[in-house]
Amino acid sequence: MAEEESQTPPPAQGNNKLLIILIVLVVILILAVGGGMAYYVMTQKNVNNQEQTQSQDKKDDFEVSNKLYKASIEDQVLNIMTARGKSKLMKLSFTIKSTAPNIQEVLDSNKEEVLDEVIRLITARSAEELQTVGGKELLKEDLLQAINTILNQSGAENYPVDSVKKIFFTSFVIK
Repeated sequence: MAEEESQTPPPAQGNNKLLIILIVLVVILILAVGGGMAYYVMTQKNVNNQEQTQSQDKKDDFEVSNKLYKASIEDQVLNIMTARGKSKLMKLSFTIKSTAPNIQEVLDSNKEEVLDEVIRLITARSAEELQTVGGKELLKEDLLQAINTILNQSGAENYPVDSVKKIFFTSFVIK
């Protein structure tokens, strides 16, 4: 029997090292796959949240735009100057969007003041400035503030303060 014990080969050290390396590689692979899946799930959740937020924002914008009322100022012809001092004609029409249901009535009752301010703001600019996109956007901002100021001071009944929200040029011609 002593001979049998001595004939049994000692455990191979190379096999144990190989087994440990394989186990470590499998654990690393499992962690990498799990981490990748967690990252994918988290980014999908963020993308879905952003899509839901954007769709809610669009819905809110749609609801607000449905609650806006329109009033128009049509076909105003103005003299404007170029940077070189040359006179040009300008034809302008625009639409106002407001939260006030009575915007057309309030605008009509204050039309003289509004038109005076429109003329003042436009003639203070050169034709070259008004022909640029930036110049038109600045004019819109100035018109919005000026019209809100005039209509706020009008004393109209049931007229909310700063109710004019947007101005859209419907005709803008310089010749």
